[in-house]
Amino acid sequence: MREYICTWSKALFCATALSFVATVSWSQSLTWLGTLGGGSSAAYGVSADGRVVVGEARNAEGRERAFRWTADGGLQDLGVPSSVSSRASAVSGDGRVVVGEAQDFGQIYAFRWSADNGAQNLNTVYADLLTNGS
Repeated sequence: MREYICTWSKALFCATALSFVATVSWSQSLTWLGTLGGGSSAAYGVSADGRVVVGEARNAEGRERAFRWTADGGLQDLGVPSSVSSRASAVSGDGRVVVGEAQDFGQIYAFRWSADNGAQNLNTVYADLLTNGS
């Protein structure tokens, strides 16, 4: 009899727990970011407020391109110049500055992107600093 009561108590507890979990409302959601005409995209960074997502997406030619996504603007190719492939790996807290890497025929370089200045090759910026000190 004791075993019978223990079994029913466990079953009642599990049923109560499952009904509680089923009624909990979760605030997370999944948003499709889209692609740049290719077959895939991947996110690598999210701004502190969650409004900007950065990563890489394939374009129609199959090349990986760095992107910035917002709910209002959708998926935006960052237009990293002269790159075979590029990937945005991090974004500032407010979503205004994006950093990542690009590959240009065997050369890999870091870039910084902002709406005001577009994409800048940081290796070139660094080389300029070394040559003229400013």
